[in-house]
Amino acid sequence: MDFSTVSTSTENLFDIGDSDLNWLYSASLLGVVISMIPYSYLVHKYNYCSYGLGIVLVVASSWIRYVSVCQKSYLLAVTSSVLLGCGNAVALVLYGPIPFTWFEPKDRSLALSVSVQSNYAGWCLGAILVPHLVTSQKDFEPFMFWQAIVVSLNLVFFIAFYRESPRIQNDQSGHMNLADSPIADMDEDLIAASDNTSQRDSHGNQIPIEAPTPMEMCMQLLRNRNYLLHTFCVTVLGGLSFTVSAVVDLVVTDDARFSDQDAAWLNTAYILSGVISGVVLGMLVKQNRNIVGRLLMFLFFLGSLALSLVAVVGYLNKHVEQINQDLLFAIFFVLFSAIGLAALGFCGISLSLAITAATTETDVKESFATTIPELGLNAFGALTTQVSGVDTGFFICGALAWVVAGAMIIFYKPLKYSAEPHH
Repeated sequence: MDFSTVSTSTENLFDIGDSDLNWLYSASLLGVVISMIPYSYLVHKYNYCSYGLGIVLVVASSWIRYVSVCQKSYLLAVTSSVLLGCGNAVALVLYGPIPFTWFEPKDRSLALSVSVQSNYAGWCLGAILVPHLVTSQKDFEPFMFWQAIVVSLNLVFFIAFYRESPRIQNDQSGHMNLADSPIADMDEDLIAASDNTSQRDSHGNQIPIEAPTPMEMCMQLLRNRNYLLHTFCVTVLGGLSFTVSAVVDLVVTDDARFSDQDAAWLNTAYILSGVISGVVLGMLVKQNRNIVGRLLMFLFFLGSLALSLVAVVGYLNKHVEQINQDLLFAIFFVLFSAIGLAALGFCGISLSLAITAATTETDVKESFATTIPELGLNAFGALTTQVSGVDTGFFICGALAWVVAGAMIIFYKPLKYSAEPHH
């Protein structure tokens, strides 16, 4: 995010072109892809160590990024991006387990939406601050130094405030203590049914059961229609949401009348509208779950239309007749806000539906069910970012968004929310 929002200064600093600049962004997405599958397994058995490792990697990446600016080293900058992705992956894996551990079923969609949008809120803050604090090459070094200081505080906060709360806590006498559990009002049979580590024999005694292997969980998910649909939507449209943020700076600043700061305001409108809509839509779905299908179809149609219009307007402005600067900025502002509302706002809802489908109909754990769509999202985002240029970026995004909208219309099937986790 540091580099992609100030493309001109970054290219001058490292003496690179647009393709190399995109790698500073895509490398972090690939770092997520590399580390998500190991994290999906480790967070259940070694939660403290896994979370701690993620934070250490993010802190290390911030200091390596500072050194890369001081040394004007493109290789170190790419390395810092990879480490950033590897560290951030643990937070993405926990999108599912946190709401499904701490919240009751009726609150999980909203809780997951807030989790997803908190990540985008940080992204929005970067889109606002970086272009206004880094206006030339000489501003990079002090900005990266203080950024590394602030990021390092995360390690202190983690050590001081980390707390892991299992679904069911046992007291010293061995009896279940449900006082601090979000499922305290459930009866014991239902609690036992939601625990994937044991089951009861004919005498009522708990006996351990063997957890499914990653391959077995993958096979179960491949047979789950709802999970596949929402995973496809999160992968493609969620991946495009990353590409939009990377391409907007290139497309807008390609017009000499606009600066990095102008692109920053458009990026801010894009991300902020997504953050607000994600939380609001999560609250709306909590109140009325029957509207989910119609709501997602509307969002996908809106996102597809807005992406297509951005592509057309950009093409006409560059190749046919230059549009008035103020009018063009206003058009872009409205369209990017609409894209954010749809392409970012839907993620929490669709990801929650995917995880719910997996945990109510299969033996798959929440962390593994979260990993697949997030893995696809980051891999797809890295791929589309690399192949998207100034002239082609939004045409590619628009075409793929229409594919998602079509899949939603054809394959969507309402999910039964009343079901508790299968395992």
